Amino acid sequence: MAAKSAARDAPDDLFAAIVALSEELKAAQQSGAATGSLIAASVPLFARLRALVRDGSLDSRQRKETALEARKEVDAANLALQNLQYEQAHLEREIRACQSYECVGAVLCVADRPAPSMATYRSSRRRTMSRRSERTTRRRIRTIGCWRG
Repeated sequence: MAAKSAARDAPDDLFAAIVALSEELKAAQQSGAATGSLIAASVPLFARLRALVRDGSLDSRQRKETALEARKEVDAANLALQNLQYEQAHLEREIRACQSYECVGAVLCVADRPAPSMATYRSSRRRTMSRRSERTTRRRIRTIGCWRG
């Protein structure tokens, strides 16, 4: 029963203990000896083996998730970089277009036009308000039915 005393923490020792137990079981079956005690001794070894496999699966799954998260972060950073490069190229084209723009002949550039004076603004505002007032008055008269215009 040397397999029973094998270390339970190291996978190599566990493997060696299972191999030794398997050989003892073969020898006991060939000689016709009782194998019940050997099978009972194998239960904790196989339980430990299942625990190691489970731990390995969990560790593998966690590593895959970590790698997937890292891949997502890299993809997001790459996409952000591509967006910035596209925006930079667009702005550079806009700057070149603005720098190559020239005013021609009688057409005044917006920058060359004088800003409207406050008097011009006020007179325009007065005309607009007068038109609105007149329109409101006409609507009121139409609803009353006095005017047929």
